[in-house]
Amino acid sequence: MKIHCSIEYLKWRMMEEAPSFSPSFFNRINISLSITISTIQHIKSQVKRLDKEIAKLMKGITQTLTSVKGIGDVYAAGLIAEIGDIKRFKDHHGLAKYIFMLIFLLANLFLFHSLTSLNLHK
Repeated sequence: MKIHCSIEYLKWRMMEEAPSFSPSFFNRINISLSITISTIQHIKSQVKRLDKEIAKLMKGITQTLTSVKGIGDVYAAGLIAEIGDIKRFKDHHGLAKYIFMLIFLLANLFLFHSLTSLNLHK
């Protein structure tokens, strides 16, 4: 996740877009944006920290899915947490069905969220 805008850029855009607003309005917006950007930067640093901790934990697990292209430590840890004890499945077909069901549910949730965010019901 990258933040491509700076406070200076946002100030410039506001000045270009809304010359009729009062200086106090811009001051309030500036404070709000500064706090929001600081919060985002803090959350990003915490996510990086958690990713490093997850990578350390994954080194202690001998068999993970990280050999599969596109699956890193964090994603593999999520799969391990979701699946739990693999012995609870009768065979590899049962595990495959479970994973397919998860993918299907997540895809539908993503689609539902995408459609509801479009406000098509108006």
